[in-house]
Amino acid sequence: MGGKNQGPRGHPNMPPWHLDRTVGIQRFKNDTSLTDEQIDTIVRWVDSGKAPGNPKDMPPAKMWPSDEGWQLAEQYGQPDIVVQSAPYTVPGPRQDAWWKPLSDELPVTEPRWVRAVEMRPGTSAGRRVTHHALAQLLQDEPGVSSAADDDGIGPLAQARRNDGGLLMEWAIGKQFDVYPANTGKLLLPGARIRWDVHYHSVGEQVRDNVMLGIYLYPKGETPKYRTRLMEFHANQLGRVLDIPPNTITETQLFHVLKSPPRLRTFSRTWHLRGKAMSMEAILPDGTTEMLSYVDRFASTG
Repeated sequence: MGGKNQGPRGHPNMPPWHLDRTVGIQRFKNDTSLTDEQIDTIVRWVDSGKAPGNPKDMPPAKMWPSDEGWQLAEQYGQPDIVVQSAPYTVPGPRQDAWWKPLSDELPVTEPRWVRAVEMRPGTSAGRRVTHHALAQLLQDEPGVSSAADDDGIGPLAQARRNDGGLLMEWAIGKQFDVYPANTGKLLLPGARIRWDVHYHSVGEQVRDNVMLGIYLYPKGETPKYRTRLMEFHANQLGRVLDIPPNTITETQLFHVLKSPPRLRTFSRTWHLRGKAMSMEAILPDGTTEMLSYVDRFASTG
């Protein structure tokens, strides 16, 4: 995966669906982009003076789901396990903060498989200050090498890497993951959650926490496939990426997959100024296939 970083310019902004439609994977089940015909319709309406139309044709107001409760409860009932991050107080005007508490051990006494996960800020006020949240699964898995076995990896990357990968990530627009039939994530006894919550100030004090709901397969049921949510970084964590003002810097990083995968979802984001990001697959025969290229970032994520 590679990315191009650009020095500060303008206010942070992340409009959706800015991938290049001429390369890479183009068909997505949850495509929220507008078609060329829809865009042309909007342009003609604007150019014609934005007439309001007939009020009788107005559709009913959209009923948004409540901020309280679990959205998957209607399908699966209440979560089997609920984990909460330690509360954090976002004061008045200040710089962004990353809150990284460690949970107690999850209440599992034998290997259990996860079929769905859901995450949300604890309150409506928390949604105003929570940019995104990661729930990293920390657990010891026999036969899996630790981060310390890898040469050349920075100390911060060692601290963040874990054998279980990410259990869940939350951001505006993504509330839950429901895994395909016969697919799940593995929880082992002693597993804990390392939270990584990005908070930003809204000018007033807000105290909140993040909640994670875990839905399990029935005891004894083992799915055939294991799913992992992994982070791929365009530069090694813990190592400074210096971008001089008014310049463009390109960086890349590689990750070797240990077995043939099926990629179901992927997303990309910047924490600082970013202009473009790509993800490519280098196949065993040495050929390269572009999977995704986002070249219209407004500035940051």
